[in-house]
Amino acid sequence: MAVLEAVRGWEQIAGLPHINDVKKNENGGGEEPSSLDDQSKISDEEVEHEIESILKTSLVSLLMEHDKYVDQAQASRKLLFRALFLSLNDMLASFEPFFLYLSLLRSGF
Repeated sequence: MAVLEAVRGWEQIAGLPHINDVKKNENGGGEEPSSLDDQSKISDEEVEHEIESILKTSLVSLLMEHDKYVDQAQASRKLLFRALFLSLNDMLASFEPFFLYLSLLRSGF
């Protein structure tokens, strides 16, 4: 599951379509995305250089960086939820005297 999540994250960062979204041609091979043109393609030497740098990268550090990225996204969602919850609490607190008044009326005071 971690590998799948890492691949999806890499696809999103690199701006690539998801592997399931790439159309297959009649021979069963993958068709290159139409958004890439000749200028954006890299040479074989550049590919070799990139592969070497990727292979030298620590997998543990990559997973830790991914966890930081995911935690930041979750932290922003938690902050939004907390702000919404606190604003609802403040709103209910402002209606509390009204509810107390209604309960007193109902009890016949």
